[in-house]
Amino acid sequence: MAVPVRPSAVIVDLLKMVTKVKAFGECDARSERKLGAIVLDTTSRGDNNLCGHVLMLGQADTPQDLLSYDTLRLRGETTGPLLISLIDEASDRREGAVPVVRVDGRFDLRISLRSSARQLDLRRVVAASVISETRRTHVILESLTLEHVGTGRQTATKRGYWVWKYREALKDPDVMLDSCLRLGCQRMLIQMPDLDDPESLWKAYVRFLNTAHGRHIEVFALDGYPEAVEAPEPLIAKIQKLLKMADRQSLDGVQLDLEPYLLEGWAMDEGAYPRYLDILDAIKAVLSGTRFSIVMPFWFTLQVVRDRPVAFWVMDRVDEVAVMTYRTDVAELEEIAQDSLRYGDLAGVPVWLAIETRPLPVEQHVFLKRAPSRDLGDAYLDRPNRQVIFRTPPAESDSADWFRVHHRVTVSPERLSFAGQSQTAVLKFWDEALKAMPHLSLAGVLIHDLEGFQALAEKKP
Repeated sequence: MAVPVRPSAVIVDLLKMVTKVKAFGECDARSERKLGAIVLDTTSRGDNNLCGHVLMLGQADTPQDLLSYDTLRLRGETTGPLLISLIDEASDRREGAVPVVRVDGRFDLRISLRSSARQLDLRRVVAASVISETRRTHVILESLTLEHVGTGRQTATKRGYWVWKYREALKDPDVMLDSCLRLGCQRMLIQMPDLDDPESLWKAYVRFLNTAHGRHIEVFALDGYPEAVEAPEPLIAKIQKLLKMADRQSLDGVQLDLEPYLLEGWAMDEGAYPRYLDILDAIKAVLSGTRFSIVMPFWFTLQVVRDRPVAFWVMDRVDEVAVMTYRTDVAELEEIAQDSLRYGDLAGVPVWLAIETRPLPVEQHVFLKRAPSRDLGDAYLDRPNRQVIFRTPPAESDSADWFRVHHRVTVSPERLSFAGQSQTAVLKFWDEALKAMPHLSLAGVLIHDLEGFQALAEKKP
């Protein structure tokens, strides 16, 4: 898959990027460049024939990453109604396009790309199309530009902490909240009780929410586990119980950390991610207006389902996301967070980034590439048992899923977590990250977790 070209200018002239104009449909068509404009003429050979032009952008087989732009500027004139669309790699394979706007006569428009972004991957745009809706059309495209209208952050970012040990927190709420406030806490996300917990514990949890809210701490109920995607009923029952008991004014939202990809065989199930998205829809319906926050890994922007990144489908469904961007280097944090932030800018979805303070083990990552034949493979997919076997595929294996180990990567915990460093180091890192990422969607930082952050020295020794 070709690496897309990502423009950096504030305004991008798509007409200058057009390298080829292709006619389609049963029609007589011609195109020419004239004084900086593109002139298109079409005459259909029938009364109902689809007819138009595709304007190819950039070099062949190299998509354009246009996600950083929120507005399409169109200026020109046409003798008949036109449908102007964008085409990404997936829609190009389907010989389709995503409509942006219909125009007729003289036009000078600025069109938001928010709706288009919900239907295609703006990171991989290959063309624009101009479709005539009458038998004969003369079109002059004078301007086809992308603009980045949004500016830097308009509000201050917040700092929040995850709290998992809810029983300890409920024993002495004031101690927990005092500690949180001393550490600059503006949001707390606290684990919900179990369904089997006594009613008295649930009532104490609700009182905690009220107390925290009264002390000007934004408070979210926190829950989630991978199995909830396969059997969501217990989780939904917990949410319903909470909504029935809690004062909606004191409950700022519900955050779920599901991580379904940890389930065995998840990666090999083609229907897994669509089911996950369906569960989010079901939970959103249960929440009925209560803010819905989802924790997701940064690599959801790389995982594609239904021709779009999973991250973008998730962000279309929720009120905000928390991205597990556990890194200790600002440049690396920016690299893995940028697509979520850029989509958040466009879609108007707040994005929280996460910092790890707990000790972590060394991680070993193995990257595989498909092998052209069994004898060249050193790993294979055992579909019946839903697992990858790291050895030469046996001759009797009926699997054609052969792989070679492309490379192995060892990830040190110092790259992911601030464990062993100081609270000052964490806050300095975040200040530097804010300067590097001036995104409207960047809502704040969530620290994993309050107990882990408290365990850090306040300053370097």
